[in-house]
This record gives sequence, structure tokens and C-alpha cells, in this order.
Amino acid sequence: MARNLTDKREKFCRLFVEKMEDASAAYRGAFRAENMKPETVHRCAHELLKNPKITARIEELRAEIAKRHEVTEDSLIAELEEARDLAKNLMNPAAMVSATMGKAKITGFDKKILQHQNPDGSAIVPVTRIEIVPGDNGAG
Repeated sequence: MARNLTDKREKFCRLFVEKMEDASAAYRGAFRAENMKPETVHRCAHELLKNPKITARIEELRAEIAKRHEVTEDSLIAELEEARDLAKNLMNPAAMVSATMGKAKITGFDKKILQHQNPDGSAIVPVTRIEIVPGDNGAG
């Protein structure tokens, strides 16, 4: 048991990693939740995920699994490239797109990039324009 977690919290962490990141299922497996409403289980599970000791333990468990299976970003990208090649050979564009998006997600290219420069490379500087317009000031 790592980081001085209770047995139930350690079990929650292990079940969370084993159950494909389903916090509610992990909570039900680790704690007595038979009489709890689904929304209560969901809330309690997500409160646990906010605990730094819980998240640190989950990361430790993920690292152990990755090491045990020798999974790296590079190995996952290579597998996705093989899948994309196969999909291309089978003329399956949906599977090709799926593999490409998987690679984009792993590398972080699926995030929207905001441009902070003009096309010529110069900085974008916001301009504030204040215009004084003559009007009726009540004199008259």
C-alpha cells in the first residue's frame, strides 16, 4: 500500500486503473455503496479523484502497468501507424481517420492551437480606440 492509503482507497485506485478509468465502478468495488444512489456514488468517486494522494497512486499504478507491458508513446504510435496502413490497404477511410486521430491525441496535436502572431511573425497587439463624439450635453 503506497502513500499511507487506507485499504479501501488503495483498492479504489487499483480498480480505477483496472476498470478503464470508471471511477463509479471502482468506488462501488472498494466501498459499501449498495444502498447509494448512482449520482452519490459518482460524486463520491470524483471527490476521491481530487485527492492528491489518490491521483499520485493512480499514476504509480499506470506507470507499473506501462513498464510491465513495455508501452511507450512510440510503441503506441507505431501500432496506430500499422493499423492505419492496414485500413488504407482495406480501403477503410473511417479506420484510417481513427488511427490518425489516435496518433494526434497521443502527440497532443488534437488540441486547438491559438495563433498569437500575425502571419509575418510579428506580435499581435490589441488596439484600443477611444473616440469622443460630440453630442447633446444638456446645454441648449
